[in-house]
Amino acid sequence: LDLFGLDHNWLIYADICKDEFSVCFTQSWAENIAYVWNLPSDGSVRTGYYQKFSPTGIGCRIEEVRHYFYDWGEPNVFAEDVECWVYYDVGGVPGTTPVAQVIIPTTDMVYFPAPTVVDFTPYNVLFDVPVWVGVEKYHTAPAGIVTMLSDDGFGVPDQGAVHYVDDAGTVDEWLILSDLGGGWDHNFVMDADICCIPPEER
Repeated sequence: LDLFGLDHNWLIYADICKDEFSVCFTQSWAENIAYVWNLPSDGSVRTGYYQKFSPTGIGCRIEEVRHYFYDWGEPNVFAEDVECWVYYDVGGVPGTTPVAQVIIPTTDMVYFPAPTVVDFTPYNVLFDVPVWVGVEKYHTAPAGIVTMLSDDGFGVPDQGAVHYVDDAGTVDEWLILSDLGGGWDHNFVMDADICCIPPEER
């Protein structure tokens, strides 16, 4: 009320909208952290370590991914940038065409237990099928630019993958960790924030 006992409203109109991706959750498959993985792994191939993330129905978007890099005492750790890639799942393995690529600069890399955060909101990565998210580095870099963490291999199966590419292009293959045999079915330590469209709004 003002001094005259009046309670005015200004003549102002506002259009109000909400983002349709309003059901959000964090997904992670790793249990019981147990192993470390050098990236690159050796001097022969490009190496990438990937984790699969799944939607809850139709219409989801990746908001953020957190990688957990470990201080394994490698002399070259964080010496160069690494690349974070996203692929759609095709028949249980990553497809051939990347959906998004984000460079992780050395200045953004931190050691476990703190996460190295990759913001995917500018890339609008939409998915209705599972996606594979991981980090890669060319073999021209010294081994151990980053060291990934994984669980003990006894958690949710068929969620982790390794990507190998050689210089000549004669080798370009994806290996699901469970296919390696010997009880290798690890999940890399990554978290993904995912937001989806509610079923009633699809």
